[in-house]
Amino acid sequence: MKSTECLRKMAISVSFALVMAFSAQAQNVVMGLKTPRLTTEERNTMPVSGNPYANGQVVYNKDNDCLEFWNGSKWRSFCEGAGWFYMPSIVIDVSTSGTFSRDLHLEYKKQVTDSDNTTVQPDSPIAGTAMVKSDPSAPDNFKNVYTDTELYYYVTGYDANVFSNLSITTAGVLTYTVNAANVSDATFMNIVLVAK
Repeated sequence: MKSTECLRKMAISVSFALVMAFSAQAQNVVMGLKTPRLTTEERNTMPVSGNPYANGQVVYNKDNDCLEFWNGSKWRSFCEGAGWFYMPSIVIDVSTSGTFSRDLHLEYKKQVTDSDNTTVQPDSPIAGTAMVKSDPSAPDNFKNVYTDTELYYYVTGYDANVFSNLSITTAGVLTYTVNAANVSDATFMNIVLVAK
């Protein structure tokens, strides 16, 4: 038997075994698809890495209440949204000329997590303010707070009269030079974060 055929049969067997193992949970389901319900730890024990037949495997992650799928190299969540977003607002001091660095991921993380790395609750103070929700039924916490290596970092626009020599590391550390003599009311910098 060819090794690829063996891998395919193993992937089908594993998928079938997982479905069978969790089918007892589906007794009360009238209609619809019930995927395996796993914790992140349980999901991470699945033999998907390096197995091309595992691509597209779907599980329900009980830790974050999201459907996730294996894309051939990592688990991706259906809860990730558009995949990109503007960096939360931060104040960049432009009163002094010189070269400076800011950890963009740390600044993002500080605004969506508490200091103990738990997800922020609506009544928690963040940067001197409290979170306000548009809808009382909106979730009380952020899902999918990305790690520094799960994001791409982009500066999509900036005041070239004030900022120069911009660079960003793969971990999200922005280095830039400020020419304070040219600061105006129109000084700006737009930063976009993209989920990998």
